[in-house]
Amino acid sequence: MCLIDIRFSRSIMTLLQLKIIAVLAMVIDHVGLLFFPSLFWLRWIGRLAFPLFAWTIANGYHYTHSTSRYALRLLAFAIFSQVPFLFFYHEINGAYPYLLNIFFTLAYGLGVIMLYEKTYHASRFGWIFTALAIVGAGILPLEYGLYGVISIFLFHLKFGNKRDMYIVQILWIVFALYIKSVGDGLFFGLVTHVLYAVNMTQLFSLIALPLIYMYTNTPGYTKYKWWFYGFYPVHLMFFVSIARLL
Repeated sequence: MCLIDIRFSRSIMTLLQLKIIAVLAMVIDHVGLLFFPSLFWLRWIGRLAFPLFAWTIANGYHYTHSTSRYALRLLAFAIFSQVPFLFFYHEINGAYPYLLNIFFTLAYGLGVIMLYEKTYHASRFGWIFTALAIVGAGILPLEYGLYGVISIFLFHLKFGNKRDMYIVQILWIVFALYIKSVGDGLFFGLVTHVLYAVNMTQLFSLIALPLIYMYTNTPGYTKYKWWFYGFYPVHLMFFVSIARLL
């Protein structure tokens, strides 16, 4: 018997199955980015990964036993993954990017959710702190930046209402694309910089939403629930090693 049951019975998704899809999409994206940059369809498939990971942060906030430990775990693996992340992008561009890996983005998004829940109901001005934190995502060199953090936050705001969650994510992608298209070059390039991760290929990320819609509030096999944390830096270094051998 297989240790990890990944069968997709009755078209119902467990948390484990969604994570596996996200990881596979991420791996395909990185293969295309590093080894086959002319095969754009690999990058299109890769667009499924981030919305699935963003949703898992909102889901994790609602179901984790300790949000602070959850945040610290994300931050710890963000730090641990940064060197492999830099090596990976150095293989692509020949330079080390001024960019923090996706775990920092996920941790920051979780932090915004925690701040919102702590301050919004405590004061009528609590939303200001959340707004400032979201703006900060556009200043820090986070992968997916402002776009990614807002996506995580919107998953949280509409968590438990799949229809509304579906709608706001579609509206956010369309709105971000529109703002970037009309604001390209304005304000000394600030709009382009803040929404650097937004482009037309991001529309393929919408394919992830029906998968999330089929989630049935079951975790799936949980014995190795932390496997992705270690997989991320390991697969980056594996690809770096392969690239240097070619």
